[in-house]
Amino acid sequence: MKTIEQEKSDYLTRLMAKYAAEEPNLTELAMESFSLGVTFAQQWIPVDDELPEAVEHGESERVLIKTNKDEIFIASCHHSIDKTNHDWSVECNHLVDVEFWRPIEIK
Repeated sequence: MKTIEQEKSDYLTRLMAKYAAEEPNLTELAMESFSLGVTFAQQWIPVDDELPEAVEHGESERVLIKTNKDEIFIASCHHSIDKTNHDWSVECNHLVDVEFWRPIEIK
């Protein structure tokens, strides 16, 4: 798998080959846009700010969660319609205090 920097470089090469003559500031715009996309994709969402959307019977799709001990697991969130009460189904052998979550796949 490529690193983010490798993909960023390849992305710029593809854009330059296609659009360089049309846009003089393409390099700067492309790098900023790519970096903003990476930042968005890697952000952790605090559970106090937002919970994953329920897709069926009050349960969310599986997401990545991060605990107060910086442990990362795959889990799904079960919550009431008004989201005042929620708990997590975590595939591990101990209880965790979930602080953040993010999608496994951004759609």
